[in-house]
Amino acid sequence: MCKNAKEFLIHYKSIFVDINKKIVEVKKSMLCLDTIGYEDMYFLSGELEYNISIDEAKQIVLESFSKFGTEFQQITKKALYENWIDSENYDGKHSGQRSYSSYRSHPYITIPWNGRIDDLFSLAHEVAGAVGQWFAAENQEYIYSELSIVKVEFLSALGMLYLSEYLLENRNFNKIEKLVKAKVIDFLKDSLMVPFEFSLIEMELYSKGVKQKLIVDDISDIWYSVIENFHDVPNFEEMRINRYNWVRHDHLYLNAYDFRYIESFLIALSSSEKVTRKNDKFIKLLRLGEKVTDKIFFDEIEGKRESIFLVNEAIKKVYNLLEECEK
Repeated sequence: MCKNAKEFLIHYKSIFVDINKKIVEVKKSMLCLDTIGYEDMYFLSGELEYNISIDEAKQIVLESFSKFGTEFQQITKKALYENWIDSENYDGKHSGQRSYSSYRSHPYITIPWNGRIDDLFSLAHEVAGAVGQWFAAENQEYIYSELSIVKVEFLSALGMLYLSEYLLENRNFNKIEKLVKAKVIDFLKDSLMVPFEFSLIEMELYSKGVKQKLIVDDISDIWYSVIENFHDVPNFEEMRINRYNWVRHDHLYLNAYDFRYIESFLIALSSSEKVTRKNDKFIKLLRLGEKVTDKIFFDEIEGKRESIFLVNEAIKKVYNLLEECEK
């Protein structure tokens, strides 16, 4: 995909715009709103009434990761219960979530725990990537021990996907069904749709930037026109000040970084069942670290399929998840 990123973005633009419009409509329906705006897209009904402890969250993640296979789940247990995670919430602590790896030690994860469903998904995201990193670092010399951004984000996306499926299928969560479905929609929006929007913006900026020097208004106009197109549904309230949001978007300064998220997420959606079926091969590939390229890694899992089939399968899964959340 990345070799032909521009062609990919142009070819799939209308499809992804339609998916995002579907997401907006589903959100509007779930919130029982006549009109909807950007701020409503991040509202999770019932979030404040549901408080989850870190211990409960660890158990949920451990159970949902059974789809990764026994060996991966065993290391997940180490990550969750052997002090890989700093979950304390104190003044001055970074509000985000991150996993830091150092050679010959386990990865370190920090998540300021607030007891929200967002924290649960962040835990799944960070632990999945950290466990994959552990396999690579434990079995390879230093130069091959750090997994690529595509592999790590692929694992993180799988972790959140398995968590989503677990929550949607488990009757124990019927009381917070609406909250779970809203969060799954956010997972799809933030992990796929937002990176696609940002990649389109980057492409448009490049196309204009090779012809002329870009000024603030050029960047703002391109940013706003792309974002507006993705939210062009009846009764959507525009927010003109949003045209300046690019100023605080750190990925804007990292070439093609968001496109890596698109690749990782689409492969995760397409390959989730294959990872479950090919556990032994999957773990063996992780143990090889960066001795195997991204292409070899995913060819082994995917079976050297053309990207068009992979993407179409992933898109179908997105629609299936959305339909499940609409019920």
